[in-house]
Parts: sequence; structure tokens; C-alpha cells
Amino acid sequence: MTYEFSSSPLVGGKLITPEKIVINDANFIWSQNKGASRLFLAAKSITLSRKNINAIEINKKVIGCDLLVTTDGGSVIYASCFSKSDAEQIRQILLFRN
Repeated sequence: MTYEFSSSPLVGGKLITPEKIVINDANFIWSQNKGASRLFLAAKSITLSRKNINAIEINKKVIGCDLLVTTDGGSVIYASCFSKSDAEQIRQILLFRN
């Protein structure tokens, strides 16, 4: 099963270039479109194996949340401006790997 989440402009996320998280059975993928760069869209993307994720922290702000995802190897992804419900759902999906 694949889950997709986007940062929300309502909690401070960028409207045109939101951060996106895609979670499938094997991987956790964070990406952000960096906008037009010459004739193509430049994007930054990081893929982590779900089996290597060992911690998910939710940093709650006045409105919205940021996520800090760490792996066994020390890789860290900081995803910002997600709704509180999306952040909690991402955490639950990653914690319960069924």
C-alpha cells in the first residue's frame, strides 16, 4: 500500500513547492520540488528503507508539525509544515510496519 502526504500552506508550507512524503511497503521517500531551473523542474529527493528507520519525532508548533526521521545508519530527514493529523498518521504508519 502507498501513502502520500504533502506539507500544508495552512500551517506555513510552501504553496508552489510543498514537501512531499511517500510511504510504501519498502521505502520512505521525502521530496521537494525546488521550482523551475532553466527548462526543467529541479527536485530534491531522499529515499530511506523503512526497515532501517528507528525513530520518528514530531515537533509540534502552534499550528502544524515538523517531523524528524532517523535511521540506524544515522541518516536524518527533517520534514516541515505538515498538519498534526498527517504527522501522527505518518508516525503510526512507520511504527507499525506490518
